[in-house]
Amino acid sequence: VSTQSTWAILQMAFLVGIVANIAGGYILPEKVNQWMSEHRAMCIIGIVVCNIVAGQLLSTGAFEVTYDGQLIFSKIQEGRMIPFKELRQIVQEARMG
Repeated sequence: VSTQSTWAILQMAFLVGIVANIAGGYILPEKVNQWMSEHRAMCIIGIVVCNIVAGQLLSTGAFEVTYDGQLIFSKIQEGRMIPFKELRQIVQEARMG
């Protein structure tokens, strides 16, 4: 698994964790919501760990975006982090060919 994939998965886990803890009763099955209520501290620790690990992956300088196996952005090559709007634009351009 590549660094960018791992980072994306961890960031998604972080965001899903926050949403699930805030609105869990409305969007999760009852058994899952009950388990999270009974293990709230464990859930929060898991969310924090995902965020810390994701932050460490970004701080290494390794952030590359590929589309269909082709590199479309490299933080190391560019010497900067890409803003989300620009990232969305280059991904759309890559999708169009």
